[in-house]
Amino acid sequence: MCSKDKELLSRALKGDMSAFEELISSNEKRIYNLCFRMMRNEQDAQDMAQEALIKAWKSLRNFHFKSAFSTWLYKIAVNTCLDELRKRKNNTQSIEDLSEKGIEMQDEESLGFADESALKSGLEQALDKLEVNEKLIIVLKDVQGYSYEEISLILSCPIGTVRSRLSRSRRKLADICIEMELYPDAVRQNMSKEAAR
Repeated sequence: MCSKDKELLSRALKGDMSAFEELISSNEKRIYNLCFRMMRNEQDAQDMAQEALIKAWKSLRNFHFKSAFSTWLYKIAVNTCLDELRKRKNNTQSIEDLSEKGIEMQDEESLGFADESALKSGLEQALDKLEVNEKLIIVLKDVQGYSYEEISLILSCPIGTVRSRLSRSRRKLADICIEMELYPDAVRQNMSKEAAR
């Protein structure tokens, strides 16, 4: 941690909200992006990112300098999203149940996604077919670019576990993409090989 961040953290620990805001400013966009990838909707992503930052402020005294401050913040955001997704999973209703109550589901085009490329849309659909933890590890490594060590800290598991979960999740994603016929045959073969790495 650089000396400026240490100084800001010291001030924030004494209750200086402006120091905390400055400390998190460089991480806000990455936290929002993660929340968006996990929640798949702008409003939920904003809510989860804000909730994660509030939790970080309230539990700032629990930061023990064992990791980078950004890694600690990211862990809070991940846990906030996972908690919300678990709550929703326990309260889900089928599309048929919603239709019976007069609530109609909108397709992607009516929600303003018509300009999105078919490939990007297909990849998002494929990611959504993964379990939450599988999707999370791919987002952390392949989308957000975190190292194995950082992911290990964020998910509180050994690096070997991170590597094996990532490998399995990549293979599963490749299989889903092949099943969805998102790519030409040559690309599919390469995806299967890449996933096995």
